[in-house]
Amino acid sequence: MIMLIIASLMFLWVSLLCSQYIEYSEEQLYASTVIACAFLNGCVPLLYEQMCDAAFPIPEGIIVGISGLITMLGGIFYILPISLVEFEDNSWLEWSILVICVIGCLVVLITPQRNGRSDLDLSIHVTKTTHYKRFGEDQNNFLVTEKKDTENA
Repeated sequence: MIMLIIASLMFLWVSLLCSQYIEYSEEQLYASTVIACAFLNGCVPLLYEQMCDAAFPIPEGIIVGISGLITMLGGIFYILPISLVEFEDNSWLEWSILVICVIGCLVVLITPQRNGRSDLDLSIHVTKTTHYKRFGEDQNNFLVTEKKDTENA
């Protein structure tokens, strides 16, 4: 959440610079853009992890594949108007990135935090005796007893 907020603030800085509400300088534009992109790209794996936790019984590969597809389609629809229509004023691009980051912050804020995968790992306790059986051999030769380690639990 902090990374998305910082990225939103940096994109606000970019938007204010490009709209010349703040005195324009290339150094400020480069610094704000680099910081915004670094924080925005840095939170992508965390967002994927949150999506996988939210949809836990569904395998991670399916969730990441679908969300990657949606992300690519969103990027295509964001860039498509620029390539098809020539605008006199492209200032809406900077402001739309800011709005998208703020919407992302709100979505992360209202999404309930579930830790289904880690809760499942913590709830499994091995207390039964496991038997391994091979054809034609005595079962007692392959008896393995698993004990619960109370010190490390």
